[in-house]
Amino acid sequence: MAFVPAAGPHSKRITMYSCGPTTYDSAHMGHSRNYVNLDVIRRVLEDYFGYNVLFVQNVTDVDDKIIFRARRLHLLHDYRESIKSHEQVGRDCEAAMQTALSRARQKQAAAQSSLDQAAKSHPAAEEGPCGKVQASSKAARELDSLDTQVRQEKLLVEQLEKVDQQFQSSRQGEAAAMIDAVADQLAQKLDDEYLAAARAAAEHEPAPSSQNNHDSPGTSQPTANGISAPAAAANHERFVDQAIFRQHAARYEQEFTEDMRALGCRPPDVVTRVTDYMDTIIAYIQQICSNGMAYAHEGTVRFNSQAFRQNGHDYGKLSPWARSAAVAGGDGEAEGSSQGKRHPMDFALWKAKKPGEPSWPSPWGPGRPGWHIECSAMANEVLGGRIDIHAGGEDLRFPHHTNELAQAEAYLHRRDGADGHRHTCAANDACRQWVNYFIHSGHLSIEGLKMSKSLKNFTTIREGLKRYSARQLRLMYILHAQKQPSTLEGLKRYSARQLRLMYIMHAWEKPMAYGSQALDAAKAKEKEFKNFFQNVSVALRENPANSTRGFWGEGEKRLYNDVSDAEDGVHRALLDSINTKEALSALTDLMAAVNRYMLSGEKTPRQASLIRRAAAYVTRMLRVFGVSHACPSELGFGGSETSAPGASREELQGPVLAVLASFRDDVRTKARSSKDSETKTCILDLCDRVRNKDLVELGVRLEDRTDGPSAIKYDDPETLRAEVAAKAEQEAARAAERKAKGGSKSLAQRRLELQKQEKEHANFCKLLKGGRDHQEALKEKYSCFDADGMPTHDADGNELADKAASKARKDAEKKKATYAPLVAHLQADSNYLEHLGRHIQQEATALREES
Repeated sequence: MAFVPAAGPHSKRITMYSCGPTTYDSAHMGHSRNYVNLDVIRRVLEDYFGYNVLFVQNVTDVDDKIIFRARRLHLLHDYRESIKSHEQVGRDCEAAMQTALSRARQKQAAAQSSLDQAAKSHPAAEEGPCGKVQASSKAARELDSLDTQVRQEKLLVEQLEKVDQQFQSSRQGEAAAMIDAVADQLAQKLDDEYLAAARAAAEHEPAPSSQNNHDSPGTSQPTANGISAPAAAANHERFVDQAIFRQHAARYEQEFTEDMRALGCRPPDVVTRVTDYMDTIIAYIQQICSNGMAYAHEGTVRFNSQAFRQNGHDYGKLSPWARSAAVAGGDGEAEGSSQGKRHPMDFALWKAKKPGEPSWPSPWGPGRPGWHIECSAMANEVLGGRIDIHAGGEDLRFPHHTNELAQAEAYLHRRDGADGHRHTCAANDACRQWVNYFIHSGHLSIEGLKMSKSLKNFTTIREGLKRYSARQLRLMYILHAQKQPSTLEGLKRYSARQLRLMYIMHAWEKPMAYGSQALDAAKAKEKEFKNFFQNVSVALRENPANSTRGFWGEGEKRLYNDVSDAEDGVHRALLDSINTKEALSALTDLMAAVNRYMLSGEKTPRQASLIRRAAAYVTRMLRVFGVSHACPSELGFGGSETSAPGASREELQGPVLAVLASFRDDVRTKARSSKDSETKTCILDLCDRVRNKDLVELGVRLEDRTDGPSAIKYDDPETLRAEVAAKAEQEAARAAERKAKGGSKSLAQRRLELQKQEKEHANFCKLLKGGRDHQEALKEKYSCFDADGMPTHDADGNELADKAASKARKDAEKKKATYAPLVAHLQADSNYLEHLGRHIQQEATALREES
């Protein structure tokens, strides 16, 4: 299906609305995947296809979760501040823990019962691996949903049992330790007691006594948190204050905004908050009532699903398989009593005021909006009647987006005829199709379950960004690597830069497992890009005079075709629902082609302008995906998120660094030839400090090469510091091992071992004159190699025939075996020969002194 803007097939203007955060707690990695995916899609639409996107995102700052969280934190704070005996705290915490466990086990049993009943009613259902129910019938979705619910409830029970174990272990300690162990459960218990007391006070009735109240009963007896009915009435006034809840929501909204900035997400053009649009929401509900598709009962206004259908609309068309699930609760949040509800699929548009909650005046009395109405009303207010793209997580498809559609169609409904009921909307009108395209981002899962705050199986974005870079997270989500789920354990070994690349490595609409395997793949992909850009940088510095050379041989023609093929492949992939995985695959193929060209055996110098063209295209697409922040004239990942356009870092620093590197090379060469061992060691140590400390802090990697001048490459200082530290640890370990072995060896044995090392060093240096690996050593004979490093074309670019190919393969295998030890050492330590030479010198000095 072709994408056609609502403004017309030739228009470049798009409206886009995204469901934003409910700001009751910190955002987790599951949220980051959704918003980074959406950011990548938005960037592709804007920067690649050239659309002018008006992007609106809401912030839910009035919601059951926000109210519960803020109120419970206040009650828990009051409880901590009150004076209570150790025994009383123990009883309160024990009661809270057991109540929470009982509720969780009841929910688990109910979920299991529902699954068992559904399985019995579908003969096609059968037991799958690990006890998971499978079915090939049309009821498979229902069974899978119920099975997931069972596993979720089981996980919650297991988590609570662990909390109970921690609490029991803390009972002999201080009261504060017990409260900390069961803080969430105790806060819920205090909230239950507060609400019971508040309701009793509102009804002028005494509050029921607490389950763990061991004092004599009385009409004004306090609960465990010290709240009597009269006190609850006074406390109720405090929780009516909207500022308490707004401050709580504002704190986490600010944190969310900072998290999105750290992930490199572009900010929305418009941010809509529920508290800022209260009058708009009320007017929107009034219009739905006027259109006959909503009704009020005791201050609560509900959507009339049956009247909606009678007026010619189709409820649940976005998720028809979930229509029966609407009976279980279309609100998506705890609504409380269903008194006055005319049909199970009806849901709240406006909720009547309750004790301990903020409220706003309305024609139906004080209250607050339902969950779904906010997005319909605010999107309509800012974007008008028809929206091009509506985005959110897969879990919002039902009930949230389904109910949004119903509300919007009811609001935009047109009537005609004497009875006022005939539906006159045309098929393409907004009251029939409010949204042209929905985007639902796939879940991020851990051990087969969606990452969720309610399941407590999440990592916050801030925690994730301490372990990985935002670039690595983004790449992981773009390149869809099918990895198995993994727990969060063992993820701390990654650097802080390694988060961003993950997301681009996965198809945005598919579920994805979050774990070390996917992150390892992102880390490897980042290194592949880094190596490519660093090698390109070296090649361009070494061939500056050839940047406009006119003659093109077969190698240049092949590479030009490879660039064209990559551009076509990326374009096809992005036209196909913005398939970033395939686009990244085309870029990977292009990098491989450039690497082959730079290592090919043609006798003429490399065509620098063609290399730059290919690297510039890779950079451009990474910039489109939000992975690169390079300015237009720069190649590679570029600087920070706030890099400004202008001259590139390499253009500014390159000449100065080249002079410094050349000077250092000369000094090192002179030092090696010195007969004064003390002077030699001193000078070489100073050279090492320039490479391993001074330049590292500037983000410069200086690679010493025995076969030519040092290579200058750019990288993140944090990454370079980690590399230097790792090499220092390896060298220290090797030195300790040599010392341990040397202590038990005779001088003769050590001299013999030193001779072997000197011979190895001389052989490796001789090999390096021919190249760093067997492909470089054979570049005079062969121009192209396959993925296994075997020759495929001769020096003139002709494909090798059978006998020639066989001979070339034997030649390459022999050369590869010769180079294997050197390649292995250089992969582990790019400065291995220098370190080996230093060790030989130190050992020779030690042997002379000991002799």
